[in-house]
Amino acid sequence: MFTTKFLNEEADIILSGPNNMNKLMVIEFFRGITLCHQASVVRDNTQDTSLRYICVLHDEIASLEFAQQ
Repeated sequence: MFTTKFLNEEADIILSGPNNMNKLMVIEFFRGITLCHQASVVRDNTQDTSLRYICVLHDEIASLEFAQQ
């Protein structure tokens, strides 16, 4: 079965632990991506909880979709 969910065992080891500074920095990085963009966010009517991004830059859409995962 094909899945788009990202899994990296080494990253899980590096980011494990409740007060790990690496984990906090990664969380802040993805928070910055999700808050600072030029895309319009609309709710996808074909799915209940899915969001769709409309933007001229395709790499920005890809970054937002990755951060959403």
